[in-house]
Amino acid sequence: MNLKPLAVVVASLLGTAGASAATYAFTMPLSPATPFSSFVQVSAPGMFTDFWNFTAPVSAVQASSATISIDLAPFANIDMMQVALFNGSNATGSLVASGATGESSELQNIAITGGNMYSFRVTGSVANAATGYYTFAAIAAPIPEPSTYAMFAAGMAAISLVVMRRRQA
Repeated sequence: MNLKPLAVVVASLLGTAGASAATYAFTMPLSPATPFSSFVQVSAPGMFTDFWNFTAPVSAVQASSATISIDLAPFANIDMMQVALFNGSNATGSLVASGATGESSELQNIAITGGNMYSFRVTGSVANAATGYYTFAAIAAPIPEPSTYAMFAAGMAAISLVVMRRRQA
């Protein structure tokens, strides 16, 4: 009797017994004053992978893209935190950026295109406990259109002209 295939199946089942995964969807706010934040409980010892899916926000007036910043902070029993951003949902698209692996992980000022689907993949390990907790915080800030910068420059030029004329008078 050949036990090798049976041993491979048992080993793979034991390796995945501690792994867990969850998928979340959220609305990314387009204001640094109102960040998205969620306190997450991971209920299995071992490795976990969570997906946070969202559509990039679009401001109809001034922006067609934004920058995002993500912070992961473990509260209890989580090691090896890492966040990665994918263009597409559930990491089926291309990798945009990846944070460092450690006690916490972050991505700062990553450009995204308004209206596109994205997914954050959060990985970590619940250590020495049945449950772990982390906080997922996301902030988006609009990137102004080039025409917005042109209007700003024209306004500054007009103010400078008025100030120069007043000094000459």
